[in-house]
Amino acid sequence: LTVDELRDLTDYRVAIAGAAAALAAERASQADLEGMRRLVESMSTCATFKEFRRADARFHLAVAAAAGSARLAAAEAALQNEVGVLMSLIPHPPEALALSNRQHRAVLEAASGRDRDGARALMEAHVRGTGDFLVGLRLGKVGA
Repeated sequence: LTVDELRDLTDYRVAIAGAAAALAAERASQADLEGMRRLVESMSTCATFKEFRRADARFHLAVAAAAGSARLAAAEAALQNEVGVLMSLIPHPPEALALSNRQHRAVLEAASGRDRDGARALMEAHVRGTGDFLVGLRLGKVGA
């Protein structure tokens, strides 16, 4: 993808994931929150990037499902399919995975506290960070 296409994809991900996180903070059941918590905990012990990525995608899908909007959940599922290949391009040292999961935990805590604005802002920053990293890779400014 070109830099402009990566930025466009990131803008769309920010819109979908941010809205889903905000609605999840309002609507998530205790079972939804517990499921997200289990995924966050599982990501802290994944032995491989493949395991982490699977749990990461499931976390984002769980947030969208907890929003209670079939359209948001479908959009997030389509995005997870689209970004799956791109995610494999990102270097994934343990520190990067730990940072990503701290961001997941922060989104979860905001949603658990029914902090709509906080959940949205945290998720948007999380998704934007991934997009910025992909743009940096495309421009040759990461890993050079």
